[in-house]
Amino acid sequence: NISFSPIYSTAVTTPTISGNVIDISRSATTNTSFVSTLTVSGALATFANSATQTTGTLNISGDVVRIAENYASANATGTALNITTAATGTGSLALRVNDDGTFTDTTAFVVDSSGQVGIGTTGPTASLYINSSGAGDRLRIFNNGQAGNGDLVIRDFGASPTVPGLLFGDGTGWKFSIGKRSDNGATSFVTV
Repeated sequence: NISFSPIYSTAVTTPTISGNVIDISRSATTNTSFVSTLTVSGALATFANSATQTTGTLNISGDVVRIAENYASANATGTALNITTAATGTGSLALRVNDDGTFTDTTAFVVDSSGQVGIGTTGPTASLYINSSGAGDRLRIFNNGQAGNGDLVIRDFGASPTVPGLLFGDGTGWKFSIGKRSDNGATSFVTV
């Protein structure tokens, strides 16, 4: 455990606490006499939770990392997680979440260095870029969690020729849809 817990019990005129409790950094500098190529690679820090079950039952329910801002006050203006990157090269990301157990998932959730969000892609080319494979809904915004009665659904055409591509609802059912029938690419339809 690493903790920093100052206690103020007497009157102090405007006390201040600043700085990091933990600061892990790597710094590399090349000067004007350096003529080779410096390659810096590898993670600065790795947090891993590993276990191997050989017999019996192994239950793992703990989080690897928890981040919390627990100061509940109108004067609290800090951020629980603040991520920044100065990298601007091709493929530079401010945030990457992999869902396949590797660090090289090609269908990750990412935020690139310009703030574009990618879901199912590591190279978003729009403010929100969703890349999904297989039949089903691409985007679904629910009305009070009512499955099948979402306010907005963008859906893959799938196997059914009557499943539209864009549906709008009010929580009681679909009210408006726009699509193209998959049995005839030239036939579009609008349902009101």
